[in-house]
Amino acid sequence: MKKRVILLFVILSCILGGFIYKYLNQSYSALELGITEIKNPHDQDQDGICDSDDLVISAREYLFSGVTYKSAYYAGGYPNDHHGVCTDVIIQALLNSGYDLKTMMDEDIASDPKVYSIDIPDPNIDFRRVKNQQIFFERHAQKLTTELKNPADFQSGDIIVYDQHIGICSDLRNKEGFPFLLHFLPNGPKENNALSQKKIVGHYRFP
Repeated sequence: MKKRVILLFVILSCILGGFIYKYLNQSYSALELGITEIKNPHDQDQDGICDSDDLVISAREYLFSGVTYKSAYYAGGYPNDHHGVCTDVIIQALLNSGYDLKTMMDEDIASDPKVYSIDIPDPNIDFRRVKNQQIFFERHAQKLTTELKNPADFQSGDIIVYDQHIGICSDLRNKEGFPFLLHFLPNGPKENNALSQKKIVGHYRFP
């Protein structure tokens, strides 16, 4: 009898948890919420998709391609075993949109390593570190507000930096109008209502 009660409690908890998760992650489009979308009309890779949309599509495709989370060092820089970390979302989204972030960061670090607090540059890993990506975007992207006051300040494709974490704004939004976050956590890839779960330390629009 006691085992049945415990089992029933577990089942009900799972069901309730599912409803809560679904409620917290109910999504809307900018159009549904009456929020003006700002799109970057440039199409770097000339695939017929503007850069803003391409970043979101590419980030989503990468995250849900079956890749699993693992932090490791790779000769050549890019993971070759279908693993990755949060910074790889940014790298792959930009790469599949026509921007070679590795090359751009390698050149920027080599030109001024002191800005990155790097003594000896290592192209195999430098471009995959959150702090280095943030420094690069501070230097080469549009800097935007980190205050969650106006949902329209946050657009799909924007890059969001936290302490030791980074992600991309989705084209899906929560009921308040703020974008979902496309990001990679140790427990797996996410596209969820997580923009405000940690303090934002950087917000960028690239290019």
